[in-house]
Amino acid sequence: MYMLFILLLITCFNGALGDYATVATACRGELESSLPTINSQDEQQFLNKLINKYKIVDSVWLDAGVKDKHIVWTDSTSADYENWIPGRQINNSNCVEMVTDQAHIGQWLDEPCNKKNAYLCKRVVMWSGQRTERLIRDNRRVLDNYMKHTTILLNSAIAIIEHLLVAQQDTDAKIALLEQTKVPIGFIYTQLPDQADPKTLWPTYTWSDVTATYAGQFFRAEGSGSLAFGKGVQAENSPRLSNVHYESTVDYAKDITLIPGEWSKYIYSGSEITGATDYFLKFWMTGGEVRPRNQAVRIFRRVK
Repeated sequence: MYMLFILLLITCFNGALGDYATVATACRGELESSLPTINSQDEQQFLNKLINKYKIVDSVWLDAGVKDKHIVWTDSTSADYENWIPGRQINNSNCVEMVTDQAHIGQWLDEPCNKKNAYLCKRVVMWSGQRTERLIRDNRRVLDNYMKHTTILLNSAIAIIEHLLVAQQDTDAKIALLEQTKVPIGFIYTQLPDQADPKTLWPTYTWSDVTATYAGQFFRAEGSGSLAFGKGVQAENSPRLSNVHYESTVDYAKDITLIPGEWSKYIYSGSEITGATDYFLKFWMTGGEVRPRNQAVRIFRRVK
């Protein structure tokens, strides 16, 4: 099955002038061409481009007349589209020209039919079925190649978008994790010996050294004899030798008090059998604080 393909050819006779009847006859002599007809804005724009391309300065005749102030095409095609210069009186006895000045390029005026104007000739060419089929086949091949490359590009674009979406999801997950694990304001950090301080670990945070608030204190888990949580500092205490008591066989007794870091007074401890010598004792208790085995730490509080 063959299809008929129609090709529109426009021949420009730039510089050749004539009245309407003369140029209409001249066009018919060009392989049965005719003066231009314009049935749409697209056709008007096409002719406007020709005027600019070939630098046509004279007005161009259209293949039309005027009836009841409206254009009438000689080939009886649709007159729904009109492009008159506004504000001008339209004379039914005139022919129609298309002006070429840049202020009104392509717009129409009615003029006496004996005016000398330039002209364009329009010819419709019917291609044979075989030529039409070959043209369609060639264009289809070009279109198929275009679609193939377009599909490749589209698939590549989709792959890139999918990769970006995965990367975005990974980034969102990492941000969410950071939000969950960030150090809140007011967080207390205890620095052990040979460990990094918080300013090194979290350089974007501001830290305040609050070690002095807890200076010299040891910490214990609440319970088993401790003060209740938040009830202050519990006084120090430790078992130690603080007193020695002596009694003689005759109900004689002396008491002494031991002071850490000082010798005590003598206390009688016994005599020889002969009674010639009495024996006395004195005691020394070391001074210094009572403490467990420990190392010093520093304490920081995040303030902003």
